[in-house]
Amino acid sequence: MSNDELMKIWENNKQDSSNINQKDTKEMIENYLKPKLSNVYLSFNVSIFVTIASFIASIIVLAINTYVYRENPKMFKIELGLLSLSLLFLFYGVYIFIKLREINNFSRSLVELVHSKLKFLRNQYEVWLVVLSVGMLVLIFGINTLVDNQNGTYRINDMFSYVMVNLFLFAFVYAINKYSAYLNIQKMKLYLKDLQSESMEQSMKDEGIIKKGTVILFFVAVVLTTFLILGILKINGNI
Repeated sequence: MSNDELMKIWENNKQDSSNINQKDTKEMIENYLKPKLSNVYLSFNVSIFVTIASFIASIIVLAINTYVYRENPKMFKIELGLLSLSLLFLFYGVYIFIKLREINNFSRSLVELVHSKLKFLRNQYEVWLVVLSVGMLVLIFGINTLVDNQNGTYRINDMFSYVMVNLFLFAFVYAINKYSAYLNIQKMKLYLKDLQSESMEQSMKDEGIIKKGTVILFFVAVVLTTFLILGILKINGNI
C-alpha cells in the first residue's frame, strides 16, 4: 500500500475512530514511516559513500606525491603524514558505514531504531562531519601539490590568503553537511513523535521541511560557492 493510500485511510479514520483499533493504528503508522526512515538512511549512505570515495582518491594522489616529492624531505614528510591521515579517515568512514548499517535494523521497534539513529547523529556522526571536512582539504591539497609540482617543490605565493581560503572551504563543507544532517534529524524527531503518540500528524509535515530546507541549502551553497571562487581567483591574481 502506498503512502498516499495510507494517508487517505488515516484521514478517513480520523473522522470515524471506530473503524480502526490500536493495533491497526500502530501497524499503519509503522508502514507509513518505514519508507521514510529508509530514505533518511539512504541519504546518509550516499554522503558516506561519496566521502569514502574522496578518501580513496586522496590516498591515491598522496601516494603518488610521496614518490614525486621523495627528494624533498619537508614535502615528503607532509605528503606521507597526510597519506597516513587519509588512511585513518578511510577506516573511520568504513566504521561509520558499518555502524549506521547496524542501527538501521527494522527487525526491532521503530521507536528504538529512531532513538539509536538520533544518538548516533549526536555523537559519532558529528565527528564524521569534521573528518569529512578535513578530508576534503587534504584531497585538494594533494591535487594542488601534484599539479603544481615544480621539480619536486611546491610554492605558496600568499600564505594568508591560502589559509583563509582553506578555512572557508572547511566551513563551507562542514556547514552544508551539517545542515543536511540537521534536516534529517528534524524529520526523524517528527517521526518519533508520531510513533510515541500513535499518530501521523507530525510526519506528514516532513515534505514541508524538505522543500524549505532544500531552498535554504541551495541558496547558502550558491552564496558560499561564489565567495569561495572569488577567494581562489584572488589568490591566483585574477582579480
